[in-house]
Amino acid sequence: MRDFATAGRAKPIGTIFTLGFLAIIVFTLMPLASALGASWVASSHGCVLNEASVHPCIIEGTDYGNTLLNFMMMGWFMLFTLPLGALAFFVWFVALIVVLMRRRNVMDRRAAS
Repeated sequence: MRDFATAGRAKPIGTIFTLGFLAIIVFTLMPLASALGASWVASSHGCVLNEASVHPCIIEGTDYGNTLLNFMMMGWFMLFTLPLGALAFFVWFVALIVVLMRRRNVMDRRAAS
């Protein structure tokens, strides 16, 4: 049964800021994960992987050399995502400080009255 007393309430601030922080981290580090994953797959199957050209990488009868190269080259997106992630983190941190200060002021006013 639905509790109508809490139906219109927003999510707790901690949950919102935690999800925002996780989204920033995932966005910022996804190109790194892509490049490291491609490198790990290539090295675990004994394949050569570098930025010079496509090398054949046969895994269970299928050549994944071009796919692995594409995933490794996505690491260059870090030139875009790292600065944006740093900026997003700065905005996130400032918003967190503002919300916490406002919440503290409200609590102080309630305690004084």
